[in-house]
Amino acid sequence: MGRDDNKGNGKNNPWGKPGNDDGRPRRNAPHGGGFGGGGEPPDLDDVLRKAQDSVRDVLPGNFHGTPLIIIAIIGITLLWLSSGIFFVQPGEHAVIQRFGAWSRTQVDPGPGYHFPSPIETAAILNVEEIKRMNIGFVESYSRNGSSARRDIPEESLILTSDRNIVDLDLVIQWNIKSAEDFLFEIRDQENTIKKVAESAIREVVGQTDMFPIITTGRAAVADAAKLIIQENLDEYKSGVNITQVLIERAEVHPDVQSAFQDVQSAKQDAEDVQNRAGAYREDILPKARGEAIKMMQQAEAYKQSTIARANGDADRFNSVYTAYLKGKDVTKERIFIETMEDVLKNAQKIILDKNSSEGVVPYLPLNSLQEKKKKRTQTMNKPLLIILALVAVSLISASQIFFIVDQREQAIILQLGKPIGDINNPGLHTKIPFFETVRYFDKRILSVDPKAEQVVISSVNIAKAEDNAEQTAEEKEIARQSSIANVTGEPIILDTFARYKIIDPLQFMKTLRTIRDANSRIENILNDATRAELGNTSLQQLLSPGRAFVMQNILQRVNSNIKKDNLGIEIVDVRIVRADLTAELRQSTVRRMISELKKRATETRAKGEERALEITSTAEKERTVIIAEAQRDSSILKGSGDKESIKVYANAFNKDKEFYSFIRSMEAYKKTLSDPETQLILSPDSSFFKHFSK
Repeated sequence: MGRDDNKGNGKNNPWGKPGNDDGRPRRNAPHGGGFGGGGEPPDLDDVLRKAQDSVRDVLPGNFHGTPLIIIAIIGITLLWLSSGIFFVQPGEHAVIQRFGAWSRTQVDPGPGYHFPSPIETAAILNVEEIKRMNIGFVESYSRNGSSARRDIPEESLILTSDRNIVDLDLVIQWNIKSAEDFLFEIRDQENTIKKVAESAIREVVGQTDMFPIITTGRAAVADAAKLIIQENLDEYKSGVNITQVLIERAEVHPDVQSAFQDVQSAKQDAEDVQNRAGAYREDILPKARGEAIKMMQQAEAYKQSTIARANGDADRFNSVYTAYLKGKDVTKERIFIETMEDVLKNAQKIILDKNSSEGVVPYLPLNSLQEKKKKRTQTMNKPLLIILALVAVSLISASQIFFIVDQREQAIILQLGKPIGDINNPGLHTKIPFFETVRYFDKRILSVDPKAEQVVISSVNIAKAEDNAEQTAEEKEIARQSSIANVTGEPIILDTFARYKIIDPLQFMKTLRTIRDANSRIENILNDATRAELGNTSLQQLLSPGRAFVMQNILQRVNSNIKKDNLGIEIVDVRIVRADLTAELRQSTVRRMISELKKRATETRAKGEERALEITSTAEKERTVIIAEAQRDSSILKGSGDKESIKVYANAFNKDKEFYSFIRSMEAYKKTLSDPETQLILSPDSSFFKHFSK
């Protein structure tokens, strides 16, 4: 049989097996096939051709195997390389990690490039943005832009040093001063900032009386709290900068608000009544002084006028008397007639007899994907397929050989479950594939925030304070009667938090295994240590600088227990967030505050009234004295004038008493009777007319 006889029967078939009419080898029968069953072995060309057809089904047509795959590989590679391009905006820093380890930080704005993942990654942080954190309240915004505020009593109600309760709303403003520390040193950054801030503000308020906090001392409280917050965050290497602590609202307990407002009203009332008293004083005293000056001026005028009038009268009398001596009868008659003429010429004259009388009344789109299957008869390039297979196997093997430890992590290598080493340095590391596995553990500072619990504090410290020989009897009595001492021994609500690090990951894996189990174990140890320490602590100490020593002692107790149990962790910090009264004691405190405020309001008003009465009575006394002294001095002055005038009159009128009487009578007639409205009802027999009848 010649070469042509094989056409259509598997031309160039390397296996020498007959083919189908289309040049492909025949398929084995579906049954009874296989090497053991007398069937033919699988056709390798058929298998490869099927794989090639499958690849072509998902790639665009008109391209043949090798060029298409190369183009696809180049495109994918370019896309992968371009994924490393990033842009840094003003105020941002880009932290670059290479195989998990910190490599560099780009601080200048503009484009940047890092090797694509998984070689390098970039985290971009805005380090200049001032972030805001609210404590004591939450804000919500409606669609129209208006805001609403809701109070959180568990955060806002704080106990003061004088065992009163204030309601504080705080705003913590912060930014990032170190992007590396912020990313790599602590976990749950914002919660850490809030807990530290709550602890700090309660520590400061607990050492301050209520009235300075709600009046003029709030700025000092905010500054002290800011200092404590920053110191604690720096100890954590948090990379956080506290720019400002603002006390937006500082008020008394809501239930005490009306009584407190009454105290403020009482102050205003006291000031008002004192101001009115002062105004009254400033009104009457100047008037009294002015009246006194007026009286003295009038007295002086009276004196001078009296003396002048006396001198004038005396001089006039002397002149008339000199003329009188020259012709007594004529002068006397002339004076009488002239007087009667002046009187009678204007007066209404009625002359009656002695029996007459008269009375007088007086508010893409996605386009549907259509797969077009085209059969191809070309044989795929076997070497390229082998290369692709080797690449895929290499990638899979690399993922099993290499592993990355992040800057924030530490790892343990397990060989068939047995720990064989730990890794603390970030970067790219290797392991034996399929035989070794890796367990990762966080290297940052972790947090434990137990729920607030009710604990009982002791009276030991108060007793020691009372037994202090250096105290005076009065100080001992004050300590004994102190309201805080009375609360000592009663239950209080205590809220704490702790920060810890995994320092021995192998031991941690053996004893605790997971972060969740670790937190639970630490909570139990922390609660036990806290109760033990508070058994020797009073509320007075928690509301004083002694609070720091209490927290330090709790930290030492917790670390001691952890080292004893060999848990592979270390407690970095323990802080008391809240040390508050229970609900019952809080209500009792509110009632006491109300009664004290009412008492203060009453005392304030009473003192205001007392001071006002003192001011008015003193002013009235001064006025009385001023007027009396002025009256005295004016009387003396007037008396002096009268004395001088009398002396003048005496010297003049004693020359002729009868003539003075006559002259004075005539003057009296003129002054009393010369008004035209005067009606004279005279009798002809009156002595007034003794000369008229002549």
